Amino acid sequence: MGEPAPLQPDLPFDLEPPAPAPRSPKPAEAAAPPVPTEPPSQPAWRPTVVEPPGPPLTQQILDRVRGLPWAQSRALAGRALGGSRGIGAVAARILRAIGRVAGTLIVRSAPYAIALARNIARAGLVKAALRMAALAIHIGGFPAVVTRTAIQLTVVHRAGLEVESVTYFETRDPAGYVIYQAPAELRTGLAAAFVPTAVLAALAILCLAPALTPRFILHLHPNLLTWLEIWLGLGFAAHALPSYDEAAPLAEQARAGLGKADPLALLTVMPSYLVAWLTRFGAVPPAALGIAGALWASRAIFH
Repeated sequence: MGEPAPLQPDLPFDLEPPAPAPRSPKPAEAAAPPVPTEPPSQPAWRPTVVEPPGPPLTQQILDRVRGLPWAQSRALAGRALGGSRGIGAVAARILRAIGRVAGTLIVRSAPYAIALARNIARAGLVKAALRMAALAIHIGGFPAVVTRTAIQLTVVHRAGLEVESVTYFETRDPAGYVIYQAPAELRTGLAAAFVPTAVLAALAILCLAPALTPRFILHLHPNLLTWLEIWLGLGFAAHALPSYDEAAPLAEQARAGLGKADPLALLTVMPSYLVAWLTRFGAVPPAALGIAGALWASRAIFH
């Protein structure tokens, strides 16, 4: 008989070892992506090749410059320069010819241009422009035209002169007028012509001074009332002076009064002739003078 098997001290007799417990399945682990292996860009070792030294850099540049097609370039440049010289000569000749023609035209056409300008002036284009400007002044200041006509009609009626017709506004120069009997006395004619002037000048200052006060005194921005006052004030100032149809007969009456040694004629003959001369060019010069005077008087109130 053989030798008995050794006893296991950790197990009781007549018992078999327990079966191993089943292992729970583990989740499958994600497989790591394979790392691509690239072949080496260059071998780990290569033999060193010693190249022979080339020519210096300056020598290489000179060789390249000498290798350029210089002869062909010189030929092309010569032809181009020759052509440009020819073109320049032709252009210079053309310019000289044009200059001579232009000079001749200017010299010969100067008298015709001057004569044309004189004919245009005689044709009345300047007068037409002045009439258009006067019409614009009358339309823009129609309240002043109506006011002046009404004041003049009142003065003539109070003086006892016969009134033939009244026109308060129309699109001509003068825009408003009163046709009345010629006054026998100079003072009546002065009142009929210059009383409306004094009233309209006062109204212009009364309108412009309050309109300029917010701007020059209070430093405020203008409003709608301010623009209304400026419009009325400029209209009154532009129509303050009498028209030529009123000032010319008055100047002649004042000149006639000098022979009678009338002191009033002596005082008013020069202003009457000045107003008549100013108004003979239309409504633009007296309007400009009236506006300038009203603005100066309105500004003078603040100082």
